[in-house]
Amino acid sequence: MSEIRKTRRLYRNLGYVTVFIYFRFFHAPYDLAETLVPRQGKIMDLGCGYGFFANLLGLASKKRDVMGVEFSDRKLQYADQGVENVRFINEDITKLTVIDCDAIILFHVLHHLHSHNQQQRLLKEAYKKLKKGGKLIVVEIDNKPLWKFLFTVAIDATLYIGNWFYYRTEKQFIELFERLDFTVEKIVPAHRFVPLSHKIYVCRK
Repeated sequence: MSEIRKTRRLYRNLGYVTVFIYFRFFHAPYDLAETLVPRQGKIMDLGCGYGFFANLLGLASKKRDVMGVEFSDRKLQYADQGVENVRFINEDITKLTVIDCDAIILFHVLHHLHSHNQQQRLLKEAYKKLKKGGKLIVVEIDNKPLWKFLFTVAIDATLYIGNWFYYRTEKQFIELFERLDFTVEKIVPAHRFVPLSHKIYVCRK
């Protein structure tokens, strides 16, 4: 059984959480993003939500020490599914004291923050927490293909009624990462076969 299927099985019979997780699995590039994360070391999943990706990372490699961080205690009620090398904490992701991480992941987090300035502040904090040579992996929404971007905006507006979203173009993300002294190693389009306009940025400190 694949790690994706094993992770999905952890979230069975949880009502609306199960529905949400299965919908996310349908459109989010979890399997592709997992292959870009180091196979071992200290991994932090910031804004981990219900913990799906953090649990997937732990199941895919026992050599990973995964920490999921989420501000919503409601979501964290469902995150800890007993994966032995994964733990979760209820904290503000900008105020963590953890340092020397091998990788930090921001999976659909940045565009949900309250401003572009807040995005920059969070990425500055991520830079401080990474060890030299550590990876920053950002899964975000791109404005291309246009129809998929517009569909993505419509989905976000439906799921998060009343919220504003702060998307960036690929060029804007590259400029932001380089301004913060990250080296952009790889940009991976991740919208093939799914209706949303995902893109994955792999950066190194």
